[in-house]
Amino acid sequence: MNERIFGESPETFRRWLEWGQADFSQSAGRDSPIDLIMKRSDIDRYDHPSDSTPFPMEYAFHLLGDVEGKTVIDFACGTGLKTAVLASLGAKVLSIDKSKESLNRTGDRARANGLSANVTVIHSDLTTIPVECCCADSVLCTTNLIRVDGPRAANEIRRILKPGGVAVFIDCVGGSQWFGQIENLNRTIGREGRCREFQPMGRIRVWEVMKEIEWKDGAD
Repeated sequence: MNERIFGESPETFRRWLEWGQADFSQSAGRDSPIDLIMKRSDIDRYDHPSDSTPFPMEYAFHLLGDVEGKTVIDFACGTGLKTAVLASLGAKVLSIDKSKESLNRTGDRARANGLSANVTVIHSDLTTIPVECCCADSVLCTTNLIRVDGPRAANEIRRILKPGGVAVFIDCVGGSQWFGQIENLNRTIGREGRCREFQPMGRIRVWEVMKEIEWKDGAD
């Protein structure tokens, strides 16, 4: 890995963001069915990782906590890597992406690993998620938040989270506009909790936002 990755394509950045290991990202991007099968070691590293991990995605899973038996929304699921890990750890995963190609790959990965029963793919963006209110225990979001409609996205995440649920975000920090949008998103969803920044090649922020158990305005 080197500093050039931030000048590469969004997909290259997404792969680094998800895994922090170039060799694993490259193998996951191949088309051979055998490469869709996840190694147990690539799953176990996300099972209760330490809060001191140097990898952003491991820290995101640390913030998610125990996902067994819980409903987790994997927003911007990409090629299904996060989905496969979540489902392997016992979660019921709703995998959402606006790319049909990504959803097809996610479905292929789920089938290759025997996880289809725990995975539902949904074609949608972050502003109009076609699921019931208060259906998710947690949300894992790895999209570029500055490129989405912040207020609508925040309201949707708040709507689908159960009271006391948590949304975990990973994004590349950049500029005053970014901070303003993130502050509004956090405030709309609930209360920001733990947060870390990773700076091996730039500023990657990983943070959680918790939906309050009771809302003063009586919503939900």
